[in-house]
Amino acid sequence: KSEIDKRSYYRRWVCDTSGRYYETRITRGLWGDWYVMRIWGGIGSALGAQRSDIATSLEEALQIVERTAQRRIQRGYRPS
Repeated sequence: KSEIDKRSYYRRWVCDTSGRYYETRITRGLWGDWYVMRIWGGIGSALGAQRSDIATSLEEALQIVERTAQRRIQRGYRPS
């Protein structure tokens, strides 16, 4: 069982100027693989997209989320 808090598996950012959002989720697959899901789109819109990447470990998945957070903040998003 992982020692990491469940809340850290999900992060969300919003951009007030463009009305867009970006989310990341870390999930575990059926055979123990770690997946980082990235979901984005317009706030209040049914349109959007998602991408899923495999990470070799929970630590790698958390690094992917942290790099994503840095990029979102550089592009004017704020944590939500």
